[in-house]
Parts: sequence; C-alpha cells; structure tokens
Amino acid sequence: GSGQLENVTCEDAAEGNFCTRPRIGASASCVRHTVGIDMKWSHDTLWEKAKLYMLRAFCEDRTGPLFPFWAILGFEFLARSAVARVHPALLAEPQSGDNLLYACGIGQPKRPRSVPMKTVLQRCVSIVPNFLESDFETAMGLIELRNDELHTGEPAFEEFPSHLWLPEFFRLRELLLAWLGLALEDLIGQKEAQVAQQI
Repeated sequence: GSGQLENVTCEDAAEGNFCTRPRIGASASCVRHTVGIDMKWSHDTLWEKAKLYMLRAFCEDRTGPLFPFWAILGFEFLARSAVARVHPALLAEPQSGDNLLYACGIGQPKRPRSVPMKTVLQRCVSIVPNFLESDFETAMGLIELRNDELHTGEPAFEEFPSHLWLPEFFRLRELLLAWLGLALEDLIGQKEAQVAQQI
C-alpha cells in the first residue's frame, strides 16, 4: 500500500557526513480519489514518490551524476501526480479496459499498466496552466536522458553540468507545483527551497 515519507531531511545527518535516506513507511496515506487504498496512480501516492526522489536528489553532490538522475525521476512522478489530480484514469494505458477500471477503483489487474511519460507530458500541456508545447519538448529532453541512463550503456549524466538544465528544470517544476496548489517547500523542504530559488 501507499505510505507517508519518513526521515525526509538530510540536515539532521549532516554532522555525521551521511544522509538519512527518505523511505516509504508503513502507514497508509489518504488518497484524493475514492479508488482504494492501494491505488498506485492516485495523486497522493504519486506525490509521495515525487518527494521521495526529489529528496534523494538533494542528498547527492550537486555536481555528480546522481543529482540529475534522482531529480528527473522525481519530476516524472510530479508530472504524473499533476495529471492524476484530475483523475487517475488519465494515467491508465487505454488498450486494456482492466487498466481503466483499476484507475476507477474496480478490480485489480496483475500488473496495471500506465501510459508512457510522453503521454503524461502531453496531458500536462492540456491540463496544467502555462505548460506549453515548448515545455513539453524541454521535459521530454530530460526524460530521454533518463531513458539513456537506464536503458543504454551511455553514462548520460556524467558530463551534465547543472547550469545546462537546472534553471529550466526548476521552472517546469514550479508550473506543476502551482497546478497542485503546493509550494517548493512542500516538495523539498524550506532549506533546499531557499537554495533553489537563488539559482
């Protein structure tokens, strides 16, 4: 089932020169839509995972390859959360009716299938105010780098200085957060948000 994040800050561990990784705890979170507590595509469940990955990113060296890796994964779940805010059915792979029924809280397929990130971002263009076609292209560029990292032998983030991607990444993230009615502090905490706003 879904859960709330625990141990979500890095600052407490800073003096020991290690990072307390955020993890998903055992307690169940409430979901926005009445679709069952184990709904994998609920807005709240996806939001919690976005927080998890964003916080992992900010535990990493900002000049290292794991910072963009985790940040872009976090962005993916933030975008899915934004779409699910309308309804989780917008994330269901439509070729199987079982996926759509599952998104509406009916049935439990063995492996519910969701739409790819290209479709998620296209739906963000339709749903999220000020998320433009040009923003879709920018976001897809980041997702394609993530795909290269995970599915090819190319170290996609080894030579990826933050000034090339971070300002646009933050701007896109702000658009999604505004649609969700949340602030950057809700996602990564006040301290990291202050740093981000200076970039």
